Amino acid sequence: MKALTLIALLLCASAQANPGQQRRPGPPPEALEACNGKAAGTAVEMRTPRGETVKGVCRMVMIPDQHQPDNRPSGS
Repeated sequence: MKALTLIALLLCASAQANPGQQRRPGPPPEALEACNGKAAGTAVEMRTPRGETVKGVCRMVMIPDQHQPDNRPSGS
């Protein structure tokens, strides 16, 4: 039981030590920005934090197209 408590404390400490690495629930900010001020159904593109371009359509936020080409650099 002590081992489980120690593991839980370490995980909590790690999460608080790296708050910028935690993923917030909800759409990424880029998806919100891509559709800011645009009507539903508008085709848009956004750049991901990794530098990839994603095409999609606005539905309050950008919804990516289902068949995106693989834009990842080789070796990823």
